[in-house]
Amino acid sequence: MNLAVKFKRVVQKLTFKDEILLYDEKKLESEAKKELEAIMSANTKVTDCNINYIPDMHMETAARENVIKRLCRLGEYSPEKCLIVMNPYGYVPLSAVAIFKTEKPLRSKMWVDAPGDTKIVGECPPAVNHRIPIIGLFPASSNYVTIELYDKEHLVKRMKFVLETKELPEDMRGMVKILTDNGEPASPFYYVSGVDSWFPYVFDRNGKIRYYITKPCKNYGVFPMSGGMLLHSDRYILKPSYGVPHSLAVHKMDAFGRIRQTLYVRNGLHHDAVEMAGSGNYLVATSSLENYCEDAVAEIDYKTGKTVQQINMDDIVTEESVKDTADWAHMNTVSYNNDDCSVLVCLRNLHSVLKLDWKTKKLIWILGDPFFWKGTTMEKYVLRPVGDNIKWFYQAHSSFQLDKKHSDGRPVVKIAIYDNHWQSRRKTDNFDGDVNSYGLIYDVNEQEKTVLLCKSFESKKSPVRSNVVYYPDKDRFDVMSGCLKDRYENGRALIYDYKYSTGKLKRKYLIKDQFYRAYPFKFDFQSLAEPVDYDNAIFGELDRPVPVERIHTDSAVFLDVVDREAESLENKRKNMKTRAEKEKEWQEMTHGKTWAELDHTERIAQTGFRMCGNILFLWGIDHIVSRLYMVSDDASYTMDYSKTEQEIPAIFVNYGYYMPVPLDTVKKGRYSLYVECFDTLYDTKKYIQIGE
Repeated sequence: MNLAVKFKRVVQKLTFKDEILLYDEKKLESEAKKELEAIMSANTKVTDCNINYIPDMHMETAARENVIKRLCRLGEYSPEKCLIVMNPYGYVPLSAVAIFKTEKPLRSKMWVDAPGDTKIVGECPPAVNHRIPIIGLFPASSNYVTIELYDKEHLVKRMKFVLETKELPEDMRGMVKILTDNGEPASPFYYVSGVDSWFPYVFDRNGKIRYYITKPCKNYGVFPMSGGMLLHSDRYILKPSYGVPHSLAVHKMDAFGRIRQTLYVRNGLHHDAVEMAGSGNYLVATSSLENYCEDAVAEIDYKTGKTVQQINMDDIVTEESVKDTADWAHMNTVSYNNDDCSVLVCLRNLHSVLKLDWKTKKLIWILGDPFFWKGTTMEKYVLRPVGDNIKWFYQAHSSFQLDKKHSDGRPVVKIAIYDNHWQSRRKTDNFDGDVNSYGLIYDVNEQEKTVLLCKSFESKKSPVRSNVVYYPDKDRFDVMSGCLKDRYENGRALIYDYKYSTGKLKRKYLIKDQFYRAYPFKFDFQSLAEPVDYDNAIFGELDRPVPVERIHTDSAVFLDVVDREAESLENKRKNMKTRAEKEKEWQEMTHGKTWAELDHTERIAQTGFRMCGNILFLWGIDHIVSRLYMVSDDASYTMDYSKTEQEIPAIFVNYGYYMPVPLDTVKKGRYSLYVECFDTLYDTKKYIQIGE
C-alpha cells in the first residue's frame, strides 16, 4: 500500500461505499524513469558517444505502460479498493485508468457523469485483470465516475467515485463558444487539430473541452484512422523540401498517446493521410522532390511502411505552363474509392480536383473552372458544366466522393469540396471575388463528362485550410472553416452544422484559435484498454548513410555544436512566429540580399545532435547543412541534404528541425562527426561508438 496514497474525495451530496487509491504521481514518474532507462539501454547499438540521449514519446509512453502492466499483474486491488492512475501516460491530463482484479472474467462499462449525449460511455471485454480507461473528464472539476461490472448481461457490481482535475492550459480556456443552437448536433464530439491549435483537443456539443493531448503536431494536424488510432505528423522530425519541410516521422497512436508505430515516409508527409478501404494501406500526400514538392500521392503498405506505388502530378498534368514554381500543384487532399479503385486529389494551386485510376495511373477527369484550362493540353479532361447555377471553387481543400457507388443506376457520383474561394497563389481572370467560402456538392456524370452544382453551404471567408464532413445517416453536412480571414466575435474559426436536405443551419460553433481540420470523433475504449508492447523497429523508408571514401579532415574548421536538450513546450510555443512576422524579419535582415549572400554564421552555430534508439538526429536550420560525414579508421559514411533548394527563404531562414540518421546499417566502429556547410567542412568534435 506504500505505492499509493488514499484519495481524498470531495463529495457534496453523495456518499460512496467503495474506496479508491490514487497512485502517487511522483512514484509513477520514478518507476517510469527506471523503465525508461532500461528501454534506452536495450534498444540501441551505440555503446558510447558524447551526444545527449533524449528519449522520444514512444519510449516515454512505453515506460509508463510497463509500470501499468506491473501494477495490473502484481497489485492486489479489488472493485472495493481499486487503484486510479491519473494521466497514466503523461500526455492526456483529462484521463485516468482504473486497475483492479476480479475472481472471474467480468465485462465492464464506464462513464463520466455528463448531460445527454456528452456522456462518454465505454465498454471493455470480460477480464480478470482490469485496466479500465477513463476518458472525457471535465477540466477543473469534480468528475463523478461510474464503473459497472457484468457477468454476461447480469450487473454484479457498480463502482462510483470522484476524480479531481486541473484547469486547462491558459490559452485553451474559452476555446469554443456556441453561437447557434437549433437542435441536436451532427456529432456530440469534434476533434480539432493543426495550425494554432497547439494541443489537439476534443470538445463536446456544449463547447466543453473533454480531451487534449500535450503533443504538438505539424500544422497539418492529426488524421483519424480506424480502431481508435490517430496519425500524428511530427512537428520536429522533418525532410528538407523546396518549401515547407515535410514530416518524415508519422506516429500511429491511440487517444492515450501510446505510440504503436512510427512510420517514416520516404519523402515526407504533408497535408493528408487516409486509410484505403479493402487493403488498409495508407494513402498519403507526399512529394516527388524531383524539382517539385507537394505534388505526389502515394500508397504505403500498413504492414511494412514501404511505398506500394506513387503518382507524381508531373506525369499527369502535361500543361507545362502551370509548372512555374516548385509548389505548382500544392496537393492538399487525397481520398480513395474502393469500388472503382480511384483516387481524388485536390490541387489547390490549379483550382482543380483530379480523379485518377489508381491501377492504370491514368487521369479520368478534371473538376474545376473550364476557363482556367481553356486552350491547354488538359482541356479535354475538364468536366462540362450543366445547369444555370454552376459555381466554381478556387484554391479549394477537402475533396472527396460522398457515395461509394453510382446512384440510382446512373453514372453519377457526388463530390464534396471545401471551397476557400481565394486566389492568392495563382490568379485567374474568371475569379468572381465572392466574399464568402463554401461547402459545395457537385453531381458528376462520369459517362457524359458533365458536372452540376447540387448543394452550396455558405461560410465566412476562410482563405486556407478547412474541410467538410457529410453524415448520410443523419442528413447533415458540416463546414469546418478553420482559418477565417477576419476575426469574428473574437474568434479565428467557425464550425457550421447544416441540415443537408434543407440547408438550414442547425448549430454554429465559434473557435478561438485557427485549426487545420475538425472531424466528428468517438473514443475507442477497446484500443485504450489493451496492453501495448514496445517495438523500436524502424518502420517505413528512411534515407540511410551511404558509404564513401575517407574524406580529408585535416583542414576542417572546429564547430562548437549545440548539445540538444529536451526543450519545454512553453519555449517552443513562445518561439513561434506568424508568417507576417517572418516576412517582416526577412525584409529587415536582407536589405535586398539573396539567401546565399547572407551571413549564416549564427545559423551554422545552431547545428546540433541528439541520440534516440538506433537513430542519430541532426538538428539544423533549414538548408544550412548540406552533408553529414561519419568518419572512422575503417569506414566512412555520408548523408546528403543538398538535393533541394528553399524557394521561400523568407519563411524558413531561421527554421530548425531534426533530420534522422538511422544507424542500423552502419558498421561497427568509432565515428567522428563532421558537417559541411557552404563548401566548408566543420569538425563537431562529436563521436559515436557503434557496437555489434
